[in-house]
Amino acid sequence: MLCRYSKRYEESDSSGWYKLSCTIINDICPFQYRCYKINNWKNQDNLDKKCVYYKKEEDKSYMKQGKYKVLYEKRGMLYIELNQDTSIRIPNPFNTIPSGVDVVKIKDEYYIKGYEPKVEKKEYTKVKKES
Repeated sequence: MLCRYSKRYEESDSSGWYKLSCTIINDICPFQYRCYKINNWKNQDNLDKKCVYYKKEEDKSYMKQGKYKVLYEKRGMLYIELNQDTSIRIPNPFNTIPSGVDVVKIKDEYYIKGYEPKVEKKEYTKVKKES
């Protein structure tokens, strides 16, 4: 499987195989290897963890929608990465699965910004006592 930012060169190398170029850095993809099953160059597995260029480009895409990355959605809950070691789950208020959201913390609970519970202000009226 090719990385979404990789494309094959139109010219083959000396052995007749087509190398991969990275569209982010406009150069040869640094994470490719010769695969003898398909007789061509192939991207390494787990590029999202290995390739710095891929990670930065993906970060730009989810940062357009919000500060925190949505890892996945399961049974109506969004699993959101707060940092490398912490992820939280919040009910999904959207019809789709966003790639990023903004999160608000209220009294040790996390909510998606704009969908947090609103605090109702109570109005007090003066009551006159008649004696």
